[in-house]
Amino acid sequence: MNQESKRERSSWTRVFELFRDGQRLESVMSGWRVTEEQIAEYLIAGHRAGEKVEPAWVLPPKIRDRVMEFIQGRADLSPTQISSMVQGRVKPAIIRALRQISQGMSFDTRLYNESTFFEKFHDDLAGATREIIVVASEIKGQHWRKHAAAFLGLVRREGQVGFFSGRISELLEDSLRDAGIVLIEKHSHANLVLIDNQILWEGSMNFLLPPQGDEHVRRSESRLQVEEVKDLNDLFL
Repeated sequence: MNQESKRERSSWTRVFELFRDGQRLESVMSGWRVTEEQIAEYLIAGHRAGEKVEPAWVLPPKIRDRVMEFIQGRADLSPTQISSMVQGRVKPAIIRALRQISQGMSFDTRLYNESTFFEKFHDDLAGATREIIVVASEIKGQHWRKHAAAFLGLVRREGQVGFFSGRISELLEDSLRDAGIVLIEKHSHANLVLIDNQILWEGSMNFLLPPQGDEHVRRSESRLQVEEVKDLNDLFL
């Protein structure tokens, strides 16, 4: 377990201890200087580790049953809609975490927009150890270079990088092949990045081009999800 994983585990285990000792959500947030979004992440982390999550930790008593009815029985309502129905007394991030936990989801998934995804995406590419697969409708030199260090670094470490695309800039194609990147012609409207058979990025934008407007992308950590997408789209190097 690396240092970052140890710190994350230390954080959620301590928060779980405080909740079990009867600490209220407000006091945990104040004492640890954390947000509802961070608390939600800790709940999911603990759940994934096999710990029991009690809704009473994060839901006010007077509206607890009502909120849980919405979470478990109203799949048509988004976390934001449920939050608004209780006048914002429970934040969407908490509702989203409780829904994920109640549905028994065993993988971490999160939505980003065109302005919030880049740092996490960059870190995922830089941390790849075995394989990066990119599916994009087109690849242009001036934009892919934003992530070139991560791609070329993985090739140098004897990992594999593959671009599945229907159109690659003629000025770029030879240099990519010379660098050891696998180029496979694939005409697809899908926008996907698969990292180490564990992390899946998908969404409305081409990850190797600048955003065209309001975009949304999803990051999921799940070997099963990655393998399903690989099989569905025939993404094998």
